[in-house]
Amino acid sequence: MENTAEASLLKHWQTALGTEANTAWGCTCLQEIIAAYQEPQRFYHTLDHLQAVLDQTARADLWQFKNLSAVKLALFYHDAVYDPTRNDNEARSAALFQRHWQERLPHHQVEKVSSWILATASHQDPSGDLDLQQLLDIDLLILSAAPDIYQNYAKQVRQEYAHIGEMPYRIGRSHILKCFLDKPTIYQSQPQHRMLQVVEAQARSNLAWEIQQLNCPPK
Repeated sequence: MENTAEASLLKHWQTALGTEANTAWGCTCLQEIIAAYQEPQRFYHTLDHLQAVLDQTARADLWQFKNLSAVKLALFYHDAVYDPTRNDNEARSAALFQRHWQERLPHHQVEKVSSWILATASHQDPSGDLDLQQLLDIDLLILSAAPDIYQNYAKQVRQEYAHIGEMPYRIGRSHILKCFLDKPTIYQSQPQHRMLQVVEAQARSNLAWEIQQLNCPPK
């Protein structure tokens, strides 16, 4: 690894895969993922996002994982394929994970991680799996960022969807954000956790702000 960011990613990779991480195949797969997150169509779904969600798993004050390796693998791959012009990115990301690891990891682990990657499309967990709920919450933590960070995130998402006209984007984005606001809780894993109640409130404030901006006439 040539820099601090990649060295940090390697540590997460080693936690996720154990001895497989340092094999020639493991190093090849990691480099493929790093290259994918650096593709030019990405403005938010970049290595910075990947690093942020992986680093979040270390917060023992918020998360308690039973299968940390599966959580980290799902996070590594959840946006590995990202084409804003398509609606099957999660399925293609899960397929990439399977191509990399279905012959090298236990079948139950491959099935679990694949299903978790697919779940990031809807951010819904019908299974009641706490690890999955925490994974989905981590992926959505950007919604609860400080207002200036959230505003930059909203700008980056718009850049990723530059191929969509202004009014269609405003309508579609508003619908997505309203769906989050309509949920009883945005963060599913521990709705009674005091810290998650704080981030829930901030997320709702940010979403309301963006919806208001989207509803303003274009300048």
